[in-house]
Amino acid sequence: MCCNKIQNEQGVGVAELLVGVFIFSIIILAISSFANLTFTNLGLENRASASSRELRNALALMSSELRMGSSVSPYLPGDDPAIINCLSQISTSSTSIRFLVIHDDISATSGIQPYYVGYSYDATKKQLLRGEIPGISITNCALPPGDPLSSAYARVVADRVYTYDNNGDGADESVFSYANGTLNVNLAVRVAAQNGTQRTQGVTTRIFTRNSS
Repeated sequence: MCCNKIQNEQGVGVAELLVGVFIFSIIILAISSFANLTFTNLGLENRASASSRELRNALALMSSELRMGSSVSPYLPGDDPAIINCLSQISTSSTSIRFLVIHDDISATSGIQPYYVGYSYDATKKQLLRGEIPGISITNCALPPGDPLSSAYARVVADRVYTYDNNGDGADESVFSYANGTLNVNLAVRVAAQNGTQRTQGVTTRIFTRNSS
């Protein structure tokens, strides 16, 4: 009687212990995998958000400059906006745009300074570039010598930038397309984790320039 009682009160056997350890290991592995996936996704979202913000800031600058760059004379008190309009100096390709813009400059005699500005997309390095060259005159639309997008002037304003299929037809749109005073920009940012997971965010915009009238 006493011996049977002792046998019944013996601890967990080796088999039961192994099963418990196995189940516990599976639970820990599942929790670890879920946590790793969560942190990976969170890191990707944060990096994609930062890259998207960088690109949006660059496009906001481009939009501001284009709106100012359509005409020179409104920045000279007393001038008629219809006299001097530099829309004809806006030139675009599928991956670049160049135009004249007026910026405030306290060091200039008139308080303003024209610049020949360019933006371009580098498909090899996945970057958006911007460059500028001081302009010639604040009373006409003459272009200065040189190319603002040459290696001497162009600087990176957004990184990890990719072309983008904005309309879902399976083909990426042109980065820049300009017609009838409207510039369409189609780009995206893309980031990747070490496990190969990627996040892509489209950043598209439509910029309306001033009319010549």
